[in-house]
Amino acid sequence: MKTLTLIPLFLIVLLSCRSSKNLTPNPENYQHLDINGFANELLNGWGTFNTKEFNDYVPHSYHLNKIELAKHIEKISADSSSAFKGLIILGPMSFLWEYRTIYIQEHYTDSSKMIVNFLQFPHARITYKATNSVDISQVDSLITSIKNTQFIYSGLPSASQFNEKDILDIDSKFDLLILFKTNNEFQYYWGYIDDSPIDEIGKILTGSITTYNH
Repeated sequence: MKTLTLIPLFLIVLLSCRSSKNLTPNPENYQHLDINGFANELLNGWGTFNTKEFNDYVPHSYHLNKIELAKHIEKISADSSSAFKGLIILGPMSFLWEYRTIYIQEHYTDSSKMIVNFLQFPHARITYKATNSVDISQVDSLITSIKNTQFIYSGLPSASQFNEKDILDIDSKFDLLILFKTNNEFQYYWGYIDDSPIDEIGKILTGSITTYNH
């Protein structure tokens, strides 16, 4: 199976930038280890005081389900003020039931760029986070590659495709889910890592700066 790799560089010192877009997570959600708290971890490219608390053995700590998480991100990003642009979820993979997420949003200060946040989530723990800044053209190129890949399917898979009754029960049946927001409309794609344009996905992570490693 093809995998994504990141080369840790150094801890980033973050500037307290602000934008007219809704880029700032809600601190109240940090009190929780539910899907709301996890969504805030995606939006944050750096480690928070809540990051280390996610744990498979902690009651009610979030366990990732690709469709559930993507639908939640769509819901909270529906407002036109949201800076959200894309979400890529890979997994589960390996015996640790590992997921890797890539969250794309508008840049804080540069309209020609996008911010790309990476999070690694094995065994329901957040073990690694990184952030990157890329040209919009790179994200556009990735979207084009996804649309033109033969075995990446548009929309969401159905439960019946995998002989299941509930769509949330098919998470282990496929290992790639993508959500993009363009002109305030959401587009889903799904498939398998081995059939994906993994090199194009890797390009938007090239040069990422490690912000959390535990």
